[in-house]
Parts: sequence; C-alpha cells; structure tokens
Amino acid sequence: MTVEIIPLQGEELHTPQRELALQLIDIGYKGLAAGAANATVNRELALLKRMFELAMNDGTLLVAPSIPMLAENNVRKGFFERAQFDAVCAHLTPALKAVVTFDYLTEWRVPSEVLTLEWRPVDFEVGVVKLEPGTTKNNQARTFPFGALPELRELLVAQRADLRDVLG
Repeated sequence: MTVEIIPLQGEELHTPQRELALQLIDIGYKGLAAGAANATVNRELALLKRMFELAMNDGTLLVAPSIPMLAENNVRKGFFERAQFDAVCAHLTPALKAVVTFDYLTEWRVPSEVLTLEWRPVDFEVGVVKLEPGTTKNNQARTFPFGALPELRELLVAQRADLRDVLG
C-alpha cells in the first residue's frame, strides 16, 4: 500500500517530518504483510495518529499526516443456541448460572457491566435495569427492559430474595 501525506491548510511538511511520518505509517501497515488483522493494524495506526496529534499540540509538529484506516470485518461469531446454553447451564453452580443467564439474556459485558451491577439501578416497578453513563464501553447510559423477559424478571426477583435471606 502506498501512503501519500497530504499537507493540511496548504502548509508543506518539512522533509524530516515527512520522512518520519512515512516511515512510521509504513511500520503500521507492515502488520498487514505479516498477516495481522485489519483491526490490529488499525489499533497501531490509531496510536500513530494520536502521536502526531500530541506532537501538534505541543508545537513539535506543524501539521499531521492523513493516515487512512483499513476496513474492519470483526463481526462476532459463535453465539450459543438456546439448547446449547441450557446444556452448559446444567453444569454450573446456581450463582454462576445466574450471572451467565443474565449475560445471555442482556448481552452485556460480564466483567465490566454484569459483575459490577448493583441493586440501585434495578427498577422492579418499571421493569428496567440501567447502566449509568461512564459504566459502559462507550460511556453512554443503557437501559434494558427486563420486564419484557419473564425469565430475566424471575432471575432478578430470585437474586434479590436470596440476598434478603443472606442479610436477614
């Protein structure tokens, strides 16, 4: 792939800056030749973009090069069918089964969204569970209407009852 650096606002890049930019961008794209996925190369290129941005912010660089990103095809695959899910759950402890079931029904991230969930954002009257801004991957709030899924409502009611039994 040939990379052309387009000067911004009619300014020309100084030759050393231009050469450095071309070398760094070329390093980023070499991952393709080594068999790296487009997403992997894009993460490296994103770091380069950030580096140039920081150099511009502190005045080291007058303009940043244009760094084209690659198309990504990272569609998730390998979802469980319900029968497969039930077969796995048959081997889990009740506590783990509750976590896995909540995840299966909501498709939320287990480490950062399911396991960190507290009772405060669970509204049994309205039938929703909320993730507050800053607690999700994209930092945007999210609401899940568990009232529409009887299985999830039953799971949450049972979990709350178990907690009340433990706390007395």
